Amino acid sequence: MSEPMTVLFVDDEPDFLQTLLKRMRKRDVNASGVGSGEEALVHLAQFPADVVVLDVRMPGMGALKHCGQSKKRRP
Repeated sequence: MSEPMTVLFVDDEPDFLQTLLKRMRKRDVNASGVGSGEEALVHLAQFPADVVVLDVRMPGMGALKHCGQSKKRRP
């Protein structure tokens, strides 16, 4: 049996994020979540993910800025 996909979810709405994580884990997705683009960069430095799902509009670092920073660190 193959390893489950690793997905990082980034959303500034904690209730939505927790619900999403719970649903993904029920489907055997290795899911983790953080509340901001900045937190995502720190998390990804330690725990690489196969997929990152980002909220487009968040305070601070939104999805577009995060993608640019992430590509610089891991093309």
